[in-house]
This record gives sequence, structure tokens and C-alpha cells, in this order.
Amino acid sequence: MKFTFILFFILFVTPVWSGLLIDDFNDGDFNGWSPHNCTPGMQCGEWSVNNGVLHYMGSAQRTICYLTIGEDNWTDYTVTCKARMLQELRPGSFSRIMLGIHMQSEPGTNHIYYVFGPSLGAVTVGIGVLNGGGNENWAFADIEMGRWYELKAEVVGTDYLFYIDDELVVSHKINMLPSGKIGLGCCGAEIEFDDVIIMGDNIPDLDSNLSVDSDKILSSLWSKIKHLE
Repeated sequence: MKFTFILFFILFVTPVWSGLLIDDFNDGDFNGWSPHNCTPGMQCGEWSVNNGVLHYMGSAQRTICYLTIGEDNWTDYTVTCKARMLQELRPGSFSRIMLGIHMQSEPGTNHIYYVFGPSLGAVTVGIGVLNGGGNENWAFADIEMGRWYELKAEVVGTDYLFYIDDELVVSHKINMLPSGKIGLGCCGAEIEFDDVIIMGDNIPDLDSNLSVDSDKILSSLWSKIKHLE
């Protein structure tokens, strides 16, 4: 019944949903997102939107850079997106795709993140804070260059669940940084993101400045709602 009601609401009641924010970048820009440099004193690369896809060209420096959206008080949310790496700019362990959770506004660098890359050999969840932090690794096959992956992070209280292609790869309790923004990030690579969906009780209605392809949204939401059965 719950599944039927939600599906009916999405398909037939309204094109704008409370607690749901979506950007597929089909409008050609990333309005509503803000650059965030977690490596002060070093230069980030360039963000752009090409053919409806968010693109980031990094540098060979070990810069950690994000685009963020949301507020410092956001909590208890789920974020999904597509991501792929086009080339390594720091071959070895430092070319990474990053998804940041509970990020705080610049100039602070506090955030929780998980990363993976073609030479990393593991999925890493970490805590980046001004007074130190920590990392934990889980075995995971190296990613394929140019292949799209679906990333998902669920945050409820102190429980953090991270998925790749619907496979749970990290389940962790973190008692620090209880709220914050969401970030799409990179270190030492050329990468792309697309089809960002953020859901949560305190997420505002869809921002009219963010781009939306309704057919693509319904397709993406259908795959997520099926898991509520």
C-alpha cells in the first residue's frame, strides 16, 4: 500500500515533490551549486556542464575540490548520482571520485566522504576535520575508466550507508559532524557527474533554478521506489 500510494502521488498528483531535490544539468549550468576547496592555498580545476553532464577537469596537484549544495543544518537524507572517471591526472592512489556528506561551509573543510578510484584498490570512508580525522577501507575492485557508476549515500542519525551500483560497500557509525551539505568531488582526475537526486524530510521542494528532465526523473525514481515494496 505504501508503495502504491507513493507511486500514485509521483505519477499523477504533482511534478514537484516536498523533500526531493533533483538536478540533471540539462539546462547547461550548475546554478544552485557552490565550489568548495578542501585544500586551501591550492588551485582547484574547472567545473562546467557539457551536453547535460557536469564535468570537472582537475589538475595533477593533490587538490580536493567539490561542488556543494544544501545547508549546514541538513541531516537524515539520501543522495544518489551517476559518476565516471575519464582520465587519471595523478596515476597511483590519488585519482579519486568523491562524494561528500555533512559538509560545512567554506572556509571550513569539515566533512565526511567516501572515495574510490582506478588505482585505489578499496572504497574509503573518511572524516576530514580541521583537528584530524580517520579513514577506513573496504576491498573493492578498481573502477573502469569511462564507465558510469551509480553512487548512493544514506545518512540516518549516526548511521552512514554507502552504495555503488546498488551494492552496499560501506556501513559505518560516525558520531562527528551531525549535519551539513552534500558535495560532488574529485582529486587528481577528470570526472563527470549526472542525475543527482537528494531525498529527505528536511530537504526543500525542488528548486526551480535546477534543471529537470521529467522523463529521466520518473525513470530514476521508479528504480528507487521499487525498493520500498
